[in-house]
Amino acid sequence: MQHISLYRRWRPQTFEEVIGQSHITKTLANAIRYNQLSHAFIFCGPRGTGKTSTARILAKSINCEQGPTPNACNQCQSCIQISNGTCLDVIEIDAASNRGIDEIRALRDKIHFSPATVRTKVYIIDEVHMLTTEAFNALLKILEEPPSHVIFVLATTEPNKVLPTIMSRCQRFDFNPISVDVIMRKLRLVAQKEELEIPEDALRLVARHAAGSLRDAEGALEQMASFSGKRITVEDVQTVLGVVDVALLFEAGDLFIEKDAAEALFLVNRLFESGRDLRQFTRELLEHLRILMIIQNVDDPRSILDCSQEEMERYRAQASLLRDGEVQRFLHLFGETYREMRWDSNPRLLLELAMVKAMKVDADDSREALLARLEALESMIEKDRGSGLLRDRPDIASRVVQQKREGREPEESLAPREPAPAHGRAGSSPGPGHAVDLASQKPISFPERPDGAYSQSETTAPTLEPTTPEGKVDITEIKKKWQAILERVREKRIPTHALLLEGSPLDFRNGELTIEFDSIFHIHKEKVEKGEHKRIVEAALAEMTGEAIRIKCVIAAPSSPKPQVESIYQHQETDEESGGKARDETRERATKEVEKETREEEKGDSPKSLKNSVDPIELIKARFKAKVVQKIDLKDEEKLWK
Repeated sequence: MQHISLYRRWRPQTFEEVIGQSHITKTLANAIRYNQLSHAFIFCGPRGTGKTSTARILAKSINCEQGPTPNACNQCQSCIQISNGTCLDVIEIDAASNRGIDEIRALRDKIHFSPATVRTKVYIIDEVHMLTTEAFNALLKILEEPPSHVIFVLATTEPNKVLPTIMSRCQRFDFNPISVDVIMRKLRLVAQKEELEIPEDALRLVARHAAGSLRDAEGALEQMASFSGKRITVEDVQTVLGVVDVALLFEAGDLFIEKDAAEALFLVNRLFESGRDLRQFTRELLEHLRILMIIQNVDDPRSILDCSQEEMERYRAQASLLRDGEVQRFLHLFGETYREMRWDSNPRLLLELAMVKAMKVDADDSREALLARLEALESMIEKDRGSGLLRDRPDIASRVVQQKREGREPEESLAPREPAPAHGRAGSSPGPGHAVDLASQKPISFPERPDGAYSQSETTAPTLEPTTPEGKVDITEIKKKWQAILERVREKRIPTHALLLEGSPLDFRNGELTIEFDSIFHIHKEKVEKGEHKRIVEAALAEMTGEAIRIKCVIAAPSSPKPQVESIYQHQETDEESGGKARDETRERATKEVEKETREEEKGDSPKSLKNSVDPIELIKARFKAKVVQKIDLKDEEKLWK
């Protein structure tokens, strides 16, 4: 007896058996029930989603001896012939091999003959988008006004290639990819009827491998049965289908968090030596990163994702340790790698290179990587703001400007060699390798490296505890603890800390703290007083003071017609001996530059608007001009303005 493939044996025979497309089957069943059936339909959708099966069921429902009825009996001669593909009046045409105008002319000549054995002729044209433009044009008239005994059903996986004039003459139905859970239900039923033993994890791997196609899933299940017999294991599925174990994807995600390039290369080597398809691994890694991105941005990801509860918890834990920008950079990076693997003969090298770029942001020269490095650099500059370090080390700014002028990328870190001076008691200044715990005002030490530098990564943030008894908070206490509050905010979220640095406590009444911002920092004020930034600041205030404190942000009254110019020279105003013609000329030139920046900001060309520009190098220049220039000495200012 000839073997019949699993997907053919389990092809749906009624509208109720078509899974995942209820929006289509219900419409067609009602159209038959109320005699409102159109003369032409076009079924669009991915492969294996039920387009041809639904067309056959429609032909049976129309021509059933007990009908027309939405519930074909599958017992009469018409239903049996249509199911077996032997009915003379239900004609299936493969447009891929009959795509010319001559074939359509022959169809047009035969269409006027009455059906031989059933009441309605049904023409099912599969992959209709393969027809030539001339063939489409020959089909137009007959498709618009066919004889009363003819119905057309067109099927295509690429509706964008079908002429709009053809599309407008048909009722369009879009078949959706079938979800993993629905495919698993059908596979579970098939396995039970076929007496196959397969665990749920293996079923889920097969369903995911099918990518929304039920026919592919049933074909893969049959392939597994041929390989493993009646008992199918997860290892068998991974071996035969090349499906990547979910544990390997989570291992790769952990390496992204740890930034361990060496272990990432060992992972690629293990995949290669085990004979795994590296392109398949990259595709599934992209899906893994997509899930992390959705979890980071959607409150209820279960409504989008097909994951078990246990998997969802693992995804949540991993997503919480990665920044949004990191996940998006990884998606861009591995997406580009996946596309390049199609044409490259050495996919292993491409994957290894992508892994190293993912672990080391300085090895990635993409726009997303440059923006990530810039954000890290900004947070470092904001952290040291007000400490005087950049003013004491003007070579940092001049070095960056010189590197950009020579066409070289700036160094990844502009952190000074010595830690920032602590804001401790008057007259107390810890030496190199020391800092001050902002809460306890006690000095803490850091280990010294061989080169004499003190790395930020080698320090541990001190634990800050509230010291003010509940109910005794006033503006004086808040001002005393303001630096400690800023440090607490920085521990929670660096961008919020960067925004709050521009403000200062002004007044505290009735449990509400008023924070004052200079007029040039109105954007900082607007961001701090709303959303997540506001919640973080209020939480830090509660932790440091022991009381629930609300915040309100205000703009300070302008004290000068040109506050930006004054801020550049404010550390030199008290130096009476520095006056003279040279300083006046430099001040006048700086004033013109500030006025030029103001005009550019009004046109949308300010440094803040450059984040979405094409060239990230210009973004780096603009931000350094806006932030670093305010902290350098006058003697280096002329270099920077150039």
